Amino acid sequence: MGAINYLLKRTTINSIKELRKHPLKLISYLAFLGIIIFAIFNGGKGSNASLNNNIEIFNAIFLAAILFLIGTAIKGGIENGNSLFRMADVNFLFPAPIKAQKVLIYGFIKQIFASFIFAFFIIIQIPNIYMYFPVLNYGGLLIVGNILILNIFCGVLSIFIYAIGSLKDRNKKIIKNILYGLAILLGIGAIYYIIKSQNMVLGISKYFNLPLFKYIPIIGWLLNIFNSAIYGVNSMTLVYALLTIFLSGLLIFIMYSLNLDYYEDALESTTNKEETLVQAKEGKVKRKGKVRKVKGEIKYTGAAAILSRQILEARKNGFLFIDTGILIMDAVSFGFAYFTGKGDMVQLLYMLTYMNLIFLSSTGWNLELKNHYIFLIPASSSKKVFYSSVFEILKAFVNGLMVFIISSIIFKESIMLGIIMSFAYTSFSALILYSDLIIRRILSGEGNILVARFLRLIITILFLLPGIILSFVFGNKINLYIGNYGEYFILILYNILVCALFTFLSKGIFEKIEME
Repeated sequence: MGAINYLLKRTTINSIKELRKHPLKLISYLAFLGIIIFAIFNGGKGSNASLNNNIEIFNAIFLAAILFLIGTAIKGGIENGNSLFRMADVNFLFPAPIKAQKVLIYGFIKQIFASFIFAFFIIIQIPNIYMYFPVLNYGGLLIVGNILILNIFCGVLSIFIYAIGSLKDRNKKIIKNILYGLAILLGIGAIYYIIKSQNMVLGISKYFNLPLFKYIPIIGWLLNIFNSAIYGVNSMTLVYALLTIFLSGLLIFIMYSLNLDYYEDALESTTNKEETLVQAKEGKVKRKGKVRKVKGEIKYTGAAAILSRQILEARKNGFLFIDTGILIMDAVSFGFAYFTGKGDMVQLLYMLTYMNLIFLSSTGWNLELKNHYIFLIPASSSKKVFYSSVFEILKAFVNGLMVFIISSIIFKESIMLGIIMSFAYTSFSALILYSDLIIRRILSGEGNILVARFLRLIITILFLLPGIILSFVFGNKINLYIGNYGEYFILILYNILVCALFTFLSKGIFEKIEME
């Protein structure tokens, strides 16, 4: 392991030295750490009265998270597309006199940081967990510790499955069939309890609280550790944690004893990965799924031709304004508002905005800024930016209109409130989208995508908060003159003004990209 240890050591040292040249990275990492510490140690100061008597929901949420992450790890191990390596590893490590097992473990270690980044988006939910569930004061720390254990185990499981699959192609098929079979059984069980309870939410909650799940290795162990955040730590908490760590070590030991020969598959998957990254940097996105043949043409000229092309591409790839990611985001947000807010439209608005901020802030519109032809369009930067982004704003409006009108009917609110909420959500989405322009001007040549996304998250939150605060402070006063929706008009107006400011401050974005 001497060569591998040296490589990891030098990589770490070089990354630290690089922070001197890019202080924004250091700032973002410190902010990253600060948010985690704040979430863990200050979340317990909130109220946890809302769902004190419904711990079943707590169990259902974390059991669903465990099943999802483990399933994703197995699927990632089966698919060669989830390569652990880069071309530099292929060129230097693969030909080196180093055991294939050690190289595979090196790839796993490199992926640990990325898994922790994913865990961050769960960790920042800890204040909400404190608010809605009877979690102990130190419960947040237990949840974080369990999330880290879960991420490490999923990483080990993924490379173990990858190793087993590399022995024979038949192994991959067997594992895939088992995974899909279990997923089908899980789905059938959920459907049965939904029908039995005549309520989707109640049915899923009861299903995920069956005693059966607690007796399944790993799944039951991790669920019991999560439960310690409510019931407190006992001797079994430590036992389950040690068992999980022991099983992770056992999988590594078994993998290490195998006669692995995965270099050929790894080379192919790594090459595909590198091509995808290059295409993404050039603004070329490889579409998944079927592409329909549609009749159409670029109807507009100048900068408006960008919008015309985006509409044509959307028609080729299925639904014009709605996709799978948006529907999942809508379902989660609606479920949150239904459970915690008992049909509160305001909670739905902010949860949907929050989901948009976390998961959909990096949309495909900004890839237009990397297309070479866009520099040749005889139009100003402002027009190019507007027509590059207007389709995403239209998608947000259509989605908001669908979600909030349906929700207003289910929650027995006025249709007018649903329409106004749609405009408010659209303005939030536009602000999230245009914040990317400021990040581009600030980062300039910084190529770290993760840093850029995290900084965009922080900056966007900072610009969102004043509008929310103003709506609470002056909303009632405005209502005296325009009716009951004054706070939403304040939000919409503020978001529009900030979007205009973002566009003005970033008017030289094309010149800056061209220089890069």
